[in-house]
Amino acid sequence: MASAFVWLDVAGIGQLILGPDIGWIAAFMMVFLNGIIFAAVQFALKIMPLAEVGGTGGGHGAGEPGMIIVPVPAEAPRRRSQR
Repeated sequence: MASAFVWLDVAGIGQLILGPDIGWIAAFMMVFLNGIIFAAVQFALKIMPLAEVGGTGGGHGAGEPGMIIVPVPAEAPRRRSQR
């Protein structure tokens, strides 16, 4: 893909890479950043189908019942006032 951009000189990229002495930096950045983009696409294509259709959603334990809050009466003895 990156070599096609250089070969066809899309938007002057071929001149940028082949012209100056440090054009290899532009070539490296183009290949590296294209690799990141296509790796993200591959990651998304593998991860997105893993979602369950009609599931309850959420992470581990999302299908378990929630806590039931039960009030418990508690009494504490009154303090004597010290004067």
